[in-house]
Amino acid sequence: MNPELQNLLHRWREDSLTTEEMRALTAALAQPEARGALRRDWFLDAALPQSLAASSVIVRTPQPSFVAQMRAWAASWFTLFAPGEARGEEPSIFALRLWARASFAALAVGLITASWLVWPQREEFAADVDAESEPAFLAQLMIETHLPDAP
Repeated sequence: MNPELQNLLHRWREDSLTTEEMRALTAALAQPEARGALRRDWFLDAALPQSLAASSVIVRTPQPSFVAQMRAWAASWFTLFAPGEARGEEPSIFALRLWARASFAALAVGLITASWLVWPQREEFAADVDAESEPAFLAQLMIETHLPDAP
């Protein structure tokens, strides 16, 4: 739309047109192109709020990167033994977090210890084998590698 026509229509909406500007607006709207532009402008003005209200707006918030998440996790572990008031949290929440981290560490140590105890231990044989016992040693190694461990 013509900027001069836009200005005249804006001033007409505000009801601040002089008689001379009103004649210029009337003369401009006498042309079919100006009337078509005015109609398109009115339809756009009427349709825009409805379409914005009907559209679903999705707001994407930026997610922290993996490195930033790991840095925050490490920082939370380093500030574990800092006083709760310095971090701005209640003592009960501090105690719960401390308990959760301590129980997780105890569980990890327990699982590692249990797996070490349950893991089958293999017999070790002497590496120094003389010429007389070499066939027996080789037979024992072959049996060990081909047969499963006895319960």
